[in-house]
Amino acid sequence: MTKSGMLNRVATGGQHLTARAIGRDLRRRSLMRVVAVAAAAAAIGAAAGYSLRAHSGTVTVRVGQAYSTPYQIVISTKQWSYAVPLHVRWRDSAGTWYEAGSRRPPCLPPTGAIHNVTFGTVNVNGGGGPSYAQVVWVDCSATAAAP
Repeated sequence: MTKSGMLNRVATGGQHLTARAIGRDLRRRSLMRVVAVAAAAAAIGAAAGYSLRAHSGTVTVRVGQAYSTPYQIVISTKQWSYAVPLHVRWRDSAGTWYEAGSRRPPCLPPTGAIHNVTFGTVNVNGGGGPSYAQVVWVDCSATAAAP
């Protein structure tokens, strides 16, 4: 074998090992990136959860007259009127709570009738805009006294 042939063989072998080493290095770095991204996501999630919990509003219990149609629910008190999501969290006469979206509260049928209800609101800051009270639950367990 000539000197140039030996050098070529050594160079080819060196490139093969180098490519293998580069492949391992890239896999190791990719794994490190995945772990770093997962750790960052967990840290951001934990910080957001803490922040939301620390800034969560206090529920204010109110009593009002509810007017409900197939397309909207409004509860009025002496001071204010509140828009109610069609699928709001609610409690039945047995005291069982139902999550929002399970079904419409039975004390707010889409008939256009007016009913007295107890409900809970949370103050929401509009992030520089106007703030408002969001209805977060409705109590269908008993008929509330007239406001």
